[in-house]
Amino acid sequence: MVKKKNNSVIITFLDLIQMSYVVHVTAVVEGDLDQIEILIKITVANVWKTRLEGKQFFACRSVEQKNVFLYTRYLQIRQPQSASRRGGS
Repeated sequence: MVKKKNNSVIITFLDLIQMSYVVHVTAVVEGDLDQIEILIKITVANVWKTRLEGKQFFACRSVEQKNVFLYTRYLQIRQPQSASRRGGS
């Protein structure tokens, strides 16, 4: 429920749905591995800088297999509940 009080907007916690996801990807790549690693580091830095859709994003390279990269991303998505879910019209 959204309420206005003293020119402020108050949203009650029951009106938000929060979903969390952990996404893990193992990528086997071909090509210039050093260049790929540089691009991955740039991507990680940009995600942390902008915080696009995520709270945490990590990437690393496998020690045993140089052409394998591992990505882990933790996402939280908050969406307002629809009126039908709240029991309203």
